Amino acid sequence: MNCQQCQAPLSGTEGFCSQCGAKVNIAPPQPKKPFFTKKRIQIFAVVGGVFIAGGIAYQVGSYIHSPDRVVRALEKAVENEDAEGLVKLLSSNRDDWEVGLKEAEALLDYLKEDERSMDRVMTTLFDQADMYRQQSGDAKRDIDQIYGDVSASLLLKETGRSWFLYDTYEIEMIPVHLEASVPEEAILYFNDEEVPAVDKENDLYGPFGPGKYELKMTFPDALVDVEVTETVTLFDVYSDREHALFDSDVREVSVTAAHDDMDLYVNGEKTDVTVGEGETSLGSLPTDGSVTMAVEKSFPWGKVRSEDVEIDGGYMYVDEFPVVSEEQQGEIMEMLNEHRAQYVEALESGDGAKMKHASKEYQEEIEEAAEHADDIDLKLKKAEYALPSFGELNYNGGKERYEIELEVAYTHKDPNEFYSFSDRVDKDHARVTNHIAVYYDEGNKKWMVSTSQEGYGDYAFRNEEDVKVYDL
Repeated sequence: MNCQQCQAPLSGTEGFCSQCGAKVNIAPPQPKKPFFTKKRIQIFAVVGGVFIAGGIAYQVGSYIHSPDRVVRALEKAVENEDAEGLVKLLSSNRDDWEVGLKEAEALLDYLKEDERSMDRVMTTLFDQADMYRQQSGDAKRDIDQIYGDVSASLLLKETGRSWFLYDTYEIEMIPVHLEASVPEEAILYFNDEEVPAVDKENDLYGPFGPGKYELKMTFPDALVDVEVTETVTLFDVYSDREHALFDSDVREVSVTAAHDDMDLYVNGEKTDVTVGEGETSLGSLPTDGSVTMAVEKSFPWGKVRSEDVEIDGGYMYVDEFPVVSEEQQGEIMEMLNEHRAQYVEALESGDGAKMKHASKEYQEEIEEAAEHADDIDLKLKKAEYALPSFGELNYNGGKERYEIELEVAYTHKDPNEFYSFSDRVDKDHARVTNHIAVYYDEGNKKWMVSTSQEGYGDYAFRNEEDVKVYDL
């Protein structure tokens, strides 16, 4: 500082100027201002509060966006059976498939029912969360390598960043396709919802998320109501597809009948299907014996129906078919007994017209035979009919009529041994076997004999239950 009077420099401590003697006014010393002023304290408090709040907010944000919290949210949703909440936590790993309420419900039902699978899911997801926390950028790669090939599963995925600070996560559902062999005419249902094949050639359906599903296969065009059910569990499948096998006796059934143009009956009800000598497909039917079938045909002498038989295989053959009813069989056998007696009279007299039940051709044939028959002394004593031969029906196209070839054995009293070639019952009796062809005369509405040939052996008469005997 300088003297105000003479401008001489002053030290700042003396009371008078050393040059001019003028009095120097020295200001009292000012106290030193403290560093932590009120204003500064307020500033520091605000800044510190901001830092503390920021730290707390960061910790809160870290917790909110932590992978564990996502996993725990899923666990809680399952415990609360909250399907809608579960949908919000899940995403799809496919662009062409979405996770909806039905997928969440299927997963929820399965995890609630199977505690071991629930524990397995939670353990796997928490393990994946640990990998994200500990390995950071390498976790996604390692998780994909370990779990990426497992279908029908859940995978914890890092989806990006929030506020440029936090990694975000979600649980990704990985679906699987189902391979099921379904007949062309069948419809497949998953949990009562019809599902079409996405690849019919390879029998692929789906995709479907993890869970338990009720499969149902129906056959809308089947001759009877057919429904096949199966339960399939889709969970942690180490492939992109799972196989479903229906444990069922339903299969394609075909039938062959003894005659053409036969009406088919199933479980006693007439169908619009006709079967014949060629193989006819009946579509898919149960083959466990729960379904029966029969055939019926209209002949000039009336309708004849087979007995009901159980369908127990994929191929059915209706060969034991009575072409005439039991009542008509009796009428034919009575007619043949009468005819045989007339046949003997025709041989003895040479008059074929005595055979009232024979065709004109057969009458003429017997008249020719009578010319070479000498010393005839025959009396019919017994007639035996092989009943299975009533099924031997043939169609004579030339004469446009049906003919039945019957196997018959006649025993005659034959003291003169007219039937010397046949087996002799005793000295006075002969037993001769015959193939007799009979036909139905539509004009006169009765059965007639068209021809008879003798000497065909005794094989057809060995089973007594299949033989009708008349003692005459």
